Amino acid sequence: MRTLIREIKTWCPIRVMGINTKSRKSILFIVICTAIVYVNSLGNGFVWDDNVLLVPNEAYKKLDFGRIFFTKVNSLEYLPFRDLSYVIDYQVWGMNPFGFHLTNLLLYLISLIVLFNMVKNIAILSGEKEWEVIAFWTTLIFALHPLHAEVVNFIHGRNTLLAALFLFLSFNLCMEGIQKQKNILVLLSAVIFVMAVFSKAIVIFFLLFLALILFFVPATIASWRKKALILLVFLGIDVLAISIHYVNAFSTGVMDAGFIMFGSDSWWIRIAKALQNPFFYVKAYLLPYPLSVEYQVSFVAGAFVFRTILAGIALIAALCLAWFWRRRHFIAAIGIAWFFISVVPVLNVFSTATVVADRYAYLPIFGLGLLSAYLLKIIVPRNRVFSYVAFGIILVWSLIDFNRNTDWRSEVTLWKSAVSANPNMSRVNLALAYWDEGQFEEALACLKKEKEISGTFRYDQYQGRHLFKSGRYSDAIVHYREALARGGSALKEVHLDIAMAYEKGGMDKQALEEYLETIETDSLDALEEYNRQAREGVGRVRGRLMQGLEEARNQALNDPLNFQYQANLALSLHRLGLYEEAEKFYDRALKLNQSSWEAWYNLGLARMKQRRHAEAIQSFEKSLLINPGNKDAFNNAGICYMSLHNYSQAVKYYERALALDPSFFYASFNLGRVYFNAGNREMSHKYFSLAKTLAGENSGAQTMVDQYLRHIR
Repeated sequence: MRTLIREIKTWCPIRVMGINTKSRKSILFIVICTAIVYVNSLGNGFVWDDNVLLVPNEAYKKLDFGRIFFTKVNSLEYLPFRDLSYVIDYQVWGMNPFGFHLTNLLLYLISLIVLFNMVKNIAILSGEKEWEVIAFWTTLIFALHPLHAEVVNFIHGRNTLLAALFLFLSFNLCMEGIQKQKNILVLLSAVIFVMAVFSKAIVIFFLLFLALILFFVPATIASWRKKALILLVFLGIDVLAISIHYVNAFSTGVMDAGFIMFGSDSWWIRIAKALQNPFFYVKAYLLPYPLSVEYQVSFVAGAFVFRTILAGIALIAALCLAWFWRRRHFIAAIGIAWFFISVVPVLNVFSTATVVADRYAYLPIFGLGLLSAYLLKIIVPRNRVFSYVAFGIILVWSLIDFNRNTDWRSEVTLWKSAVSANPNMSRVNLALAYWDEGQFEEALACLKKEKEISGTFRYDQYQGRHLFKSGRYSDAIVHYREALARGGSALKEVHLDIAMAYEKGGMDKQALEEYLETIETDSLDALEEYNRQAREGVGRVRGRLMQGLEEARNQALNDPLNFQYQANLALSLHRLGLYEEAEKFYDRALKLNQSSWEAWYNLGLARMKQRRHAEAIQSFEKSLLINPGNKDAFNNAGICYMSLHNYSQAVKYYERALALDPSFFYASFNLGRVYFNAGNREMSHKYFSLAKTLAGENSGAQTMVDQYLRHIR
């Protein structure tokens, strides 16, 4: 331990070993310039996901190491080192955005110091004598490139800042440990890499880059056995991180929710998108304007085959160039390699709602900056004009950065800038920003226009909320129902809106039904906020409705051999959402009368509500033995099989339901879904097309089908 502490004291990014006074002045110049450019970011507030995942989260207000390191603090991601930084910020600043922005800026400035040393280590490996020039230009380009404004300004984007800082530290420690034959530094490098992968998962690419670098390390410095051992350690860290992040994605529903976005894409389509994706960032690197938090990008629209072939040729050419340069222009080759390796985790192979983003370019920019710096080192001595041109470009970048910081001032300014950059993008986020600032008329005007263009459910939802505020609960419910029809039944927040309107309107039974629907609806729910409100609503409403349950309970208990009394109590408990107790009385009723298909069917529904799908299927099947004409039992059994990922059985039950009623919309729609999840484009298109026909004039059902058909196309 003493040895480790001594090495940490010796190896410090500010006392960069082997860096002379001139280089320290270069670092100081870059840090000061960057601080000046980003100083106005300190006046920004919390925006975007900050207000959803950070500000309302009470866990960030307590220094609870157990919760930080052994749970998902924001209910979605397991990133303990990012979460720890938020907790420390809160302990120092409270929930004051100034402090959080200051931490972001300080992390960025420290990253620049470490990055400078990283370039030095790469240059030493190549035998480059003029490494100070390359390190200066690389760090300056990285520091002031406008694509990085998002990461610096976005507090919830701190995971990228931390992951990059730890990654740069890990590389430096590893290289210096190898060069100086100090295994303790290599071990410390691995520990810090653990911190990197649990700050943001995208840094898992580092193993490939490290393998490439170690290939060029002479055997006199590190034997092949030692190199293999180092790579094995980093591979183990990668496997551990991937496993944990993968399991977390499924446990939170992120993968399931995202599946609808990519489920029917063929591998050819995914490859086509992946080949084009890096060149979006190359273009943004060369022309970083206008910038936006969202880009209207589709890699499979228009002449995408031609673009894909062109991108493939360009990719092969770049990699071939890097290979041929590996000896004479090692640093340029490493820059190209870093760019293409670091962009791999954000290629959108498994499509997400965010296809490309400025924050995804944070690490790849280093590779392009390294390449640019090397080219400047070659051409500037031949013609000094190029240095003036380079400084001129960086000055323009600085002005863009300074102006971009103001876009992150508030939700309204952020989404106004996004709409300005992409006039065809959705205005929904801008509308919601207006709403949160109390500008209701502006919000509704944006949403109404967006509804006319895209059919969004948001207009009706927020028109309902506007009416709710005025006490017009029945009118609000009409709009909420329209929102639910347009957006689909999985809109947890709309179910909650309807429930609150029913409760305010004195309709407790309907309110309870919607509160329970809110809890039971599967959808991503940051911080479980909707569920929490729904549970509170259930407690209030159920308390009032329980008064009418006593008579049914007394009848069932006083006459335990009366089937009807047991069944009635079970149904009453079922409607109150007391599924476990309801199941007990369904069992009592069925012991008295095994031939009641209704009791078996309702028992299946109660088990289905508790997500006990295998047992629910058994109940539905027993109901169908008595009443084989119940299409709803077939459909619900199909839903249970689909939840268990038994797609072949789900298809059989949906087909039986559709055979009983060829006009049964949900059977056709669910058949489309199960084939979609199984990746069968042809069959999913067939049944979604049928469902669209069966939907008739039902705009909500039409919208549900269209969402899938768009993704299939």
